[in-house]
Order: sequence, then structure tokens, then C-alpha cells
Amino acid sequence: MDEIKKYSFFGLASSFEMVPLIVLNPDDAIDMEIERDQQVNIEDVWKLDPIKSKEGRLREANNIVHCVDNSYI
Repeated sequence: MDEIKKYSFFGLASSFEMVPLIVLNPDDAIDMEIERDQQVNIEDVWKLDPIKSKEGRLREANNIVHCVDNSYI
């Protein structure tokens, strides 16, 4: 249990990056087909708006609630 508490903040921070991608509408998905061999700035490709659906925002909020309720953070 100590290890879970020790690394749970990292997991929560990772969820802040992953949940917006998971709940993203497929029509708004990031186009991963880059047709050139040159370096691409991530800001030009990875353009995410705030989570649109209530369910998506609730999913992110539930991650925080889970960590707090279980004394992980």
C-alpha cells in the first residue's frame, strides 16, 4: 500500500493527459498520419480543447475523488 501511495500522484497526473484523449470524439481525434520525415512541433499536432461532455469531465473529477477518498494524495 505504501508503494501505491508513493506513486499515485504520478498516476493522477498521467490521467490528466490521457483522459482528454480517451473521451475525445473520434471526429476530433489527432491525425497521426504525418507524411514527411521532418521534425514536427507537438503544438501543431496535439490541439485539445477542454473536455466537452459532462461525462468526460466527471471521469476526470472521479480520478481526483478516488485518490483523495483512498488517502493516496
